[in-house]
Amino acid sequence: MASAHFFFAFECSSPDASPPLLAALAAQVLGQVGCPDDAVPALIEALQQAAASGRVDDERCGVEFRAENGTLEILLLSAGRLLWQTSRVIP
Repeated sequence: MASAHFFFAFECSSPDASPPLLAALAAQVLGQVGCPDDAVPALIEALQQAAASGRVDDERCGVEFRAENGTLEILLLSAGRLLWQTSRVIP
């Protein structure tokens, strides 16, 4: 059963977020919040694409996962700006 409130964030110490590490962390978090298994690969792919195309040179990249009241938000941040965001209803 998914938690009513959940927050997890991490920041990569280099501008290039390792795609395998990003995928592994995202898969674990998405599973924790109750995201349906069939939705996980597409969310991870979208996050990886956003991280690869939106990064700012020499700036850290951060990812936040926020779940509250049945909605999951994923945010990708760099240099104090929002690069990408998506949301999904979770059971």
